[in-house]
Amino acid sequence: MLRRTLTARSDVEPTGDNLTGEWFTYRQAAELLSVSTEAVRQRAKRGRWQKTLGNDKRTRVRPPEGWNDAVRTNGHAQRLRNPDERALANQVIRVLEAHVETLKTQLTAAEQRTEKQAAEFAAREARHAADLAVERTLADRMSARVDQMTADLAVEQAQRVDAEKRLAAELSRSWYKRRRPDDFQSS
Repeated sequence: MLRRTLTARSDVEPTGDNLTGEWFTYRQAAELLSVSTEAVRQRAKRGRWQKTLGNDKRTRVRPPEGWNDAVRTNGHAQRLRNPDERALANQVIRVLEAHVETLKTQLTAAEQRTEKQAAEFAAREARHAADLAVERTLADRMSARVDQMTADLAVEQAQRVDAEKRLAAELSRSWYKRRRPDDFQSS
């Protein structure tokens, strides 16, 4: 049996620039793909990635070129298999970005309308409060006038009652007693 002697570069951190041709542990590959180590293990098995045992007794895999060209949507990787799919995806992204800009513009316009309506409402509320204050002042004046008139009426009624009592007392006397003493002297 022929044993392969491949060197594993365990001291190099995997980055986006040096992925091709490098050896990774299952954990490193899982971190790069944002999946579990078991998912990487199964992917390596299905894709028949090269495997070797490193000096630290950990299994290392060498993924093929383009192994990390997956677009993640909803937590699931979708592999773009050809340039047409990539172009379509880029076109969809541009359309969605344009739609986001349209929505931002609409949101800004809606916020401006809301601010304008809030200012109009505040002005209308201020006018209403001013009108209400004027009406309240007029009502207070009218109430004071009614109170004064009620007091005057009470005084007038008291004077009328007093005059009626004097008249009744005067009428209850005989006609000759009603005459004033001045009336007797002139005749």
